[in-house]
Amino acid sequence: MGISKSQYYPRRNRSFVADFFNTIERNVTTHIPVNVKELETEYQLELVVPGYKKELFSIDVELDKLTIEYKQPTKETEEGNNESIEKFLVRGYEVKDFKKVYKLPENVNTEKLSAKFEQGILLISLVKSEEKAPLKVSIQ
Repeated sequence: MGISKSQYYPRRNRSFVADFFNTIERNVTTHIPVNVKELETEYQLELVVPGYKKELFSIDVELDKLTIEYKQPTKETEEGNNESIEKFLVRGYEVKDFKKVYKLPENVNTEKLSAKFEQGILLISLVKSEEKAPLKVSIQ
C-alpha cells in the first residue's frame, strides 16, 4: 500500500511525490485515504478519518521517517457484563487502529511540522527547508 501505483507499473507514474512519500509500513490493514499536495513552501498530507478522535493520534518524526499512528484504548470487559452489542445493518466505515510510516525527502524542515484536525480530516503540513545559496569562495 503506497501513494503511487509505481510498484505495479515501475516505468509509469514515477513522480517526485511517489518517491518522496513512499510508504515504509506495508502491512497496514486499515485503508485510510490520503491526499498529498505540494505547494510552493510546503507539502500537505490530508488523511480522511471520520469518527476518529484527535487526542488518540500520535505524529512522530525520527530522522527521515514520519509516523502517524492512531491507537484506541483497550476496553476491559468485566465478567457478567451484559452490555448490548451494536448490530450494524450497513457499515460504511469503521474506526480502527492504524500506523502509517512515510519516508520524507531531504528538503523538509522537520522542526516546523504542524498538524490540525478538522471535520474528520487530519491535515499535516511539512514546511520545505530553505534552499541554501551556493557558497562562493574568493581566491586570495
